[in-house]
Amino acid sequence: MFSGRDHDDTIDSHHDVWHQPPDRPETTDGSVEPQAHDAVDQPSADEYRAFTRALDPLPPDDSPRLAIRQQNMIRPDQYDKVAVFFDMSNLYFAARDLGVRIDYARLLDFLANGRRLHRAYAYMAISPEESSAIPFLTWLRRNGFRVITKPLKRFSDGTTKGDLDMELAVDLLSQAPYIDIAIIVSGDGDFTYLVDRAQRLGLRVEIASTPRYTAIELLEIADRFIDLEANLSVFALERSNHDDDLAHGHGPDAMAHEAERHGPRY
Repeated sequence: MFSGRDHDDTIDSHHDVWHQPPDRPETTDGSVEPQAHDAVDQPSADEYRAFTRALDPLPPDDSPRLAIRQQNMIRPDQYDKVAVFFDMSNLYFAARDLGVRIDYARLLDFLANGRRLHRAYAYMAISPEESSAIPFLTWLRRNGFRVITKPLKRFSDGTTKGDLDMELAVDLLSQAPYIDIAIIVSGDGDFTYLVDRAQRLGLRVEIASTPRYTAIELLEIADRFIDLEANLSVFALERSNHDDDLAHGHGPDAMAHEAERHGPRY
């Protein structure tokens, strides 16, 4: 039931309670008297210039402001948990080809790239008679690496074999529930299927190696490829001629001997 007026009548907006609050008095011409809070809060000219200047690109020589801005920025991957898996044999041959020695602590920091490091694994085949590997393995363990070793097998024809691909694969998949990103430091094409399975579990997989030591199929499937050759200045040390004389053709053994003589002190 309607009271006082029919629902088809035109509603006068100046007198309807939904359009005219009681504290907004009308003027003599029927308009509403403006209130103080009706004015839009516009920034001053100085405030506007300061705001736009903060968003402008910084000049190359303005390093202090650039450093402060970078410190205050939150990267999308800043809170990702990362695990790094080092195929030490593959890494050794890549370093030998480039003529450098590797600072493994700097390399680990470079690969983590400010993200949360969950764990770093190092897989290395060693010869039972090579005692020179012990100082290198000790340094790795004391500097945050989980070291997995296997005896290096020598065959009658003089060839050697020390494959830890299975151990690396098992460790990576077992850590999948606890990490966001897996970094495999190797260019071995045998890891292609492992990368595919890890991605199916929801991980992002990054491959760190040199282009010439990385299989094409591994480059194509990786979520990201980290070119170690292009970033040598971050973690590489020069190799002396004497280091080359120590190689003896055995990657893991020579790498251990080299680390004993030139690796970081512990």
